[in-house]
Parts: sequence; C-alpha cells; structure tokens
Amino acid sequence: MRRTTAAAVAGAALALLAAGCGGAAEARPATPATPAPASTPATAAGPAAVTPSAPAVPSTPAPPVRLSRADLDAALLGVADLPTGYALATRGGAGKGVVTAALPSCAGLPGLLDGGPAPGSLASSGVAFDGGTGTASFDEQLDAYADAGAAAQAVRFDVADVRSCPQVSVRVPGYGRAVFAVAQPFLPTSVGYMTRLTATGKALEGLEVLLAGVATGAVVVHVLTSQAPAEDGRTLWAAVATVRRTVGGSNA
Repeated sequence: MRRTTAAAVAGAALALLAAGCGGAAEARPATPATPAPASTPATAAGPAAVTPSAPAVPSTPAPPVRLSRADLDAALLGVADLPTGYALATRGGAGKGVVTAALPSCAGLPGLLDGGPAPGSLASSGVAFDGGTGTASFDEQLDAYADAGAAAQAVRFDVADVRSCPQVSVRVPGYGRAVFAVAQPFLPTSVGYMTRLTATGKALEGLEVLLAGVATGAVVVHVLTSQAPAEDGRTLWAAVATVRRTVGGSNA
C-alpha cells in the first residue's frame, strides 16, 4: 500500500511540472507519440517457498549414575545415629548367625537374613552394631541396582520370599539354635515392607527381630534389628533418610 501511494504522488507531481512549463511561445508541431510497448501482464506470485525444517532429533537421556561401594559406605548410619550405648560390631555385614529353612518355599529368605550382596545388585555395603546389653542389635545393608525400577523389583521379590516362608531356623553364636516364626509383611509404602520374626526356641524365647526393606531411588535399604519396638521404626527411617540425603532418590 505504501509503494502504490508514493507512485501516485510522484506521477501527479510530474504532471503539474509539465503543465507549469507551458508558455506563450510558438508551439512546435507535436511529434507523434510512439506507442508504448504492451506491458507484460504481471505474473501472479506463487506461494512462498517453504524451506523444510530439519526434523527434531530426540535428546538422549543421560544414563543413570552407577553407585559404587564407596557411595554406599558414605550412606550408612553411624554410631551417632543410634541410641546411646551402641557400638560398631565386629561380625561385619548385615546379618547375625546362620539361617536355614527346611521348606522349599523358604529358599529365598535365609539369604536375605544372612546379609551379603543381594542377587542382581551392582554394589553393596553393610554395617552392624551391638547395643551392649542383652540381644539388642542393628544391622544395615545397602544394595545398589541399575535404576529405580530394578530396586523396586528387588523389594517385590523380598516380599514374595517373606510371604512364602512361615519359619526359619537360626543358629546364633553364644545362644544356640532358635526357630523364628515369620509374620506376614506389612507394606508401609509401595516399595517397602516390614515383618517381624519371633523366636520360639528355648535359646531366644520371645525375642523379636524386625526385618525391613525400602527402595529409595536405585538403592534398597535392608534393616535387621532387635531393638525395642519404639526404636525399630525410628532407625529404619533414619537409614532411608540418610541414603536419600547422601546419594539421592525416592520411589515412594
């Protein structure tokens, strides 16, 4: 629109100048005007060419960070995190005594109670504490997996092992052999469980042990503790919180 208006204004100005230059002088005969060549009709402009954009290349997600034994060592609880009177135990690892089971359905639970690296884990670390009085103890085992999905699946396998095993036999150094009845697991979260094992043998009659496992990120926190019930839950969630604070992750 701006170009059309400017051309019209310029044409009008030229016409006025031509008219102003006419005077009284004798006019020369007019030269026949040469017909202007026929203008070529304007070609209608086609649609503007669209340059195709390069297809978007999907970004590749960063591979999950693989945790090492050193990472897990740093995420374990220390003496300062436990009630007064606890000290580092010399037995090492998460587990106490030798666990056996006669029923075929109990094949997975003894290994879980004995501690040590879990099947499918990429790194493991554990620590054990004694309360100094009676049978109080606290064992923690951390197992790192490829990702959060693998850790959650490991917890589901643990739950299946607990549900299928009604009792185990445990030989405890200094106490002899005792049979522990295994309660059905309580599931406080979708990726965690707790169960209590109660001794029925003469050696440890009435002793209760809490076994718990919680997946947080790519790590499974296992706790085996014979503390007072009021302390069991506190130390379990303290262990989970320490892992989250140290190496990150949450599946709950």
